[in-house]
Amino acid sequence: MNSGLSSGPHGGDDTPDREKNALYELVASAPSRKNWKGMLIAICVIFAILGCILASVIVMTPVDDGPRVKGSRFSLEDVLGDKFQPLKFNGSWLKNDQLLITDGNDNLQILDAPSGTLQPLLYNESIPVPPGSKYFLSSDNRFLLLTTDYKKRPGSGEEFEAKVYDLSTGIVYPIPFASPDENVPIQAVMWSPSARSGALVYCHQNDIYYIPDITIDQTERITSDGSFNGISNGVPDWTYRAMSKQPAMWFSESGDRLSYIAFNDTAVPEIKLSIYSEPDSFELYTEQVLIRYPTPSSPIPRVSLRVVDLMEKDMVKELRPPLSIKDQEYYLTMVKWVNDQRICAIWTLRSQNVSLISFCDAGPWHCQTVSTIESGLKGWLDVGADMLFHPNGNSFLHLAPVQIDHTQDYFTNIIMVDAIKRAFVACHSIQIRNPPPTRMGHEQWAQPCVLFRISRRRVEINGQKADQNTVECLTCSILARHLGETSSLSTASSTSGSSSSSKSQSKNSIQMNFTSSHPNHYHANSSCRYSNAILSPSLEYYVHECLGPTIPYVEVRSLPTNKLVKLIQVNHQLQLDSLGKAFPRKIQLKVPLLVDNTPWKRSKPDYVAVELYLPPGLKEDESTVYPLLVWTTDEPATVSVTDEWKMDWATYMASGRDVIVAKIDLHGSQGSGHLLRNSIYRQPGVLEAVDLIQTTKILQETFSFISPIKTALIGAHYGGFLSIYTLANDPSAVFGCGIAISPVSSWKTLAAPYAERYLGLLGERDGQRHYFEADLTTCTKNLHTRKLFLLHGTLEEKYHVTHSMLIAKNLIEKRFSFQQQLYPDANYQMMLRNAQMYESIDKFLNGCYDGREMPELDNTLHKDRAD
Repeated sequence: MNSGLSSGPHGGDDTPDREKNALYELVASAPSRKNWKGMLIAICVIFAILGCILASVIVMTPVDDGPRVKGSRFSLEDVLGDKFQPLKFNGSWLKNDQLLITDGNDNLQILDAPSGTLQPLLYNESIPVPPGSKYFLSSDNRFLLLTTDYKKRPGSGEEFEAKVYDLSTGIVYPIPFASPDENVPIQAVMWSPSARSGALVYCHQNDIYYIPDITIDQTERITSDGSFNGISNGVPDWTYRAMSKQPAMWFSESGDRLSYIAFNDTAVPEIKLSIYSEPDSFELYTEQVLIRYPTPSSPIPRVSLRVVDLMEKDMVKELRPPLSIKDQEYYLTMVKWVNDQRICAIWTLRSQNVSLISFCDAGPWHCQTVSTIESGLKGWLDVGADMLFHPNGNSFLHLAPVQIDHTQDYFTNIIMVDAIKRAFVACHSIQIRNPPPTRMGHEQWAQPCVLFRISRRRVEINGQKADQNTVECLTCSILARHLGETSSLSTASSTSGSSSSSKSQSKNSIQMNFTSSHPNHYHANSSCRYSNAILSPSLEYYVHECLGPTIPYVEVRSLPTNKLVKLIQVNHQLQLDSLGKAFPRKIQLKVPLLVDNTPWKRSKPDYVAVELYLPPGLKEDESTVYPLLVWTTDEPATVSVTDEWKMDWATYMASGRDVIVAKIDLHGSQGSGHLLRNSIYRQPGVLEAVDLIQTTKILQETFSFISPIKTALIGAHYGGFLSIYTLANDPSAVFGCGIAISPVSSWKTLAAPYAERYLGLLGERDGQRHYFEADLTTCTKNLHTRKLFLLHGTLEEKYHVTHSMLIAKNLIEKRFSFQQQLYPDANYQMMLRNAQMYESIDKFLNGCYDGREMPELDNTLHKDRAD
């Protein structure tokens, strides 16, 4: 039987084929020669690509500037203490162009301006000058008057201790004359300009005393009717202290006569402020402070101007006011000797919209009106301005509102009055020399005169040459080089469907001015945009106080060349302390207000000035948003946005808490004409609330780093009133919460000079309605969805604690939730130095920013209570 295996189709033997295939596989799998050249090229290409990627990463990665915040942040202790507060100028001009100052060790020095040399007042010994003290040399430079240990009791003015040093003998004389161990406080003191050495006058317990010669133990009493809270001679009473810092007694040029004001408060009502003593004190519930406090419905203090002949002590004359105001209530706002035979006095009506400038001549001492100042627009006048007199005694310069041609607005300008002709002209100049590239205001002059002035915190001099009249800005030469600096802050892009053309126009029209590049040190080319000046008696030199934007410094310059004589203060220690600190970045803006249907009418400004304090770690190109705190002004007719160097709570909030702080010049602010300033007259809060809401909206829509939700308001006094009023009239809920420190609530209970300045007299037509509409308790029904924090000191005199209590009572009656904090035995100035207050505000703001909505028990209950 035949059997076999077949591997092919024909069943034949395939061994030779397998051997052939195996041999082929062996040959095919043998090693081949490598392509080294191709492999090298591939590796080079790979490394080239990696190098390009690495180079791109390096180029596109921003340079590491180190820590985002360079320097240490400001703490609360930094801004509340004295370490970062600049030293103030505490000197005075003497005769022969000499300046009395102190050096870094509080030793008295005399600077001779013509030679620029500095020498000690005493070579053999030194007189200690404690911090906060004041010093004055007699007319012959023999005696030094030193006042120390200033103290203020609640309801009273300042008191201090005084001593006179005889620089020739070293003898020390206490004032008043007493034993060396007895320190008797006095209220006021001044040297006589008389050539008789050592004559002075002082006030003690509301009476005036005269010392004809300090070396003789003899004192002559000028008045004897002074009493506490009754009659005050030579020392302003509470009302006049609240109005201004003017003195109340003046020597004539020769020193032979003394004029003074007698204040009669017997018809003025009293208010009582409680003092909360220690718990174990017997006077815990009995001690009170009594203040003569005039209100819009009560009489104001009666004042009389008197003159005493110091050569004949019994000759005291009372000057009669102008007949036109004899039977009216008025304030005596300025007194100045023209010469030994004439006094100039300004009498302002109680309504504060009309002032009479009068000359009171020796003999009959009857005051005759030589010029009348009116507000021009419905509103008030600035009282207490100084005056300059011509040597002839008949012509003088003063400030008054003047209407500008082709406008309906008034601006405060310089007026020259000729008392003989009973005519006045504007003291103007035709050409501006060396003008800064900022707004000069409406200061286009028409009549030449020579004048040294401070305008918009710039030191200027008006001069007259043979061929032209000029106004030269003495502190603007460096300013021009810095005003070209602009901010590079990024703005938020408009979202489709939510921004109208007006909003887009607002964003594109915001003008961002310079920021301070070197806020923490002085150098030779420092720009000075906030100045003050003190002219020497010879008019050939002046002290220039540069107050910002850099750390303040003081220098002496000559006129008219403006050459630097001596740099006397640069705050060197403050510079050193500031170098390692993280300052907030400040930027000043002009925000357009293009809003219709507002109550602005004719007073609508084109732009609102805004200053932003930006955290030092803020970067505009990031998506991080920061909370916004809007700080309202404390008083109307002031300026919030300035170039003054400040170390305040806003610095701490921006640097230490990463909160953007905004200051805004609202309606009622100074410096942009009386039409805008007086626009708040009889309607406080109405226009400012619109300013705050609309400006804050524009800031939120413009800058991507400002949170559109975390926004709060804070203010004190009138600013506290604005905070509450704005919260209550903010239907769009731009602000979620507000902080009011010592706020105004009821204008009827406010001091008469303050309330009537902005609301007029209560007895005038519609006066009751204006006071009612300005009352905060009439608009609190809208506060149930807002967070409110009230803070008040129980010893606050001008804005007493009753105002906060009236607000609290009204909110409690409506069953609204709010926070309130009282500070026993503290006034506003004491509160400003209290760290606990700022910590409480900080805690409240954290809660405000974390949640905008206040919890409600029942919306229907709130609705019923609001109705």
